[in-house]
Amino acid sequence: MPSGPESKEESESTELDVSWYPTSTEELHELLTFYRQQSIVYKNERTEYENIMKSLKMSNEQKHKLEWAVHEKTQHNEDLKKQLSDTHILLYHEKNTNIKLSADVKALRAEAAELRQNKEHLLSLLQSANDSIHE
Repeated sequence: MPSGPESKEESESTELDVSWYPTSTEELHELLTFYRQQSIVYKNERTEYENIMKSLKMSNEQKHKLEWAVHEKTQHNEDLKKQLSDTHILLYHEKNTNIKLSADVKALRAEAAELRQNKEHLLSLLQSANDSIHE
């Protein structure tokens, strides 16, 4: 060990500061009572938090069931979205077909009206030709 003033300073700096230690039995008893109360409060809080954690804890089986249910519902939603999209496409095609058929019906009605006029015209020509022959 080194001797001299350096070793004395080092030993003083490593010593504990005991100036705050209780000096009487009464102070020691008060300090002991305080720490016992703090220990009880801590234990109560710990028990309370442990109970909360237990109530929030979920078993692996429950967690798996919930995750699987979410997966199934997500898959079902995706299937419904696909079906809805397919239905929209089908509806679009049906509307186009309906428009084309309506245009065809309109054209056929116009053609039928024109044919009726031609028929009436031809019948009137035939009637006038028959009248001229019979006269």
